[in-house]
Amino acid sequence: MQFVFDLEGTICFEDQPVPDSITYSLECLVQKGHEVIFSSSRPIRDMLPLLAKRFHGNKMIGRNGAILCHNGNVKPNVVFDEETLESIRLLMKEYKVTYFIEGEWDYSYTGPADHPIAETIDPNGLGVNKPLDKLEHVVKITIVTSFNMAILRKKLDELNVIIHTHYQLGMLDITPCGIQKWKALKKLGIEKGAYITFGDDEYDIPVFEHAKHSVMVGDHPLLALYADECISKNQLIEEQIVEKLEELDQRFAY
Repeated sequence: MQFVFDLEGTICFEDQPVPDSITYSLECLVQKGHEVIFSSSRPIRDMLPLLAKRFHGNKMIGRNGAILCHNGNVKPNVVFDEETLESIRLLMKEYKVTYFIEGEWDYSYTGPADHPIAETIDPNGLGVNKPLDKLEHVVKITIVTSFNMAILRKKLDELNVIIHTHYQLGMLDITPCGIQKWKALKKLGIEKGAYITFGDDEYDIPVFEHAKHSVMVGDHPLLALYADECISKNQLIEEQIVEKLEELDQRFAY
């Protein structure tokens, strides 16, 4: 059986690596013939420090489906087409934007050094901050500052992209259309009804829809509609996950 795990908020918490107890349970699954797959809203470079090195060659989905990784080979899955990217570049120049732009591994950041987002970029120093024209593929654009963010947003709305506003920080996230975890799983050879999945938010809904069995960690109201069962987030969360993995291993043993 294949097991698909979202990372942060599901099997690891508060920006800390997957706990030893859960890591051991994952290793037991592999020893018994199961395949373990990881997904995240983070890029692959920020997923690796959360996982024991033993799992770095496993199949992974980064940025909710924009990036794929298998056997340590990282590649883009959904990127901006050149026409759309050029339109965004022109708008960024016109509205004097500073930005955080991501490729499949490296990135380009021109925002203030003391901006809150700067502390979250590549915390383990695995990537390289490159000029934008040196990024071969672009999977995500974050507008950090602009002299007129409201008008810029209206201009961006005319493009075929997905836009999310960070109201607290006043930033805009821009991603290509078509990013989805389930589509990415299919690219990795995962079939409908052939896997068990653990997740915690709305980005996991398509994965839950096509799973043989799904476990929600926490109490997300939308994801709950698609979950077969749930695990509460409390002081015993690690123990509950370990027990559930043991139970599912026995229930779906080869």
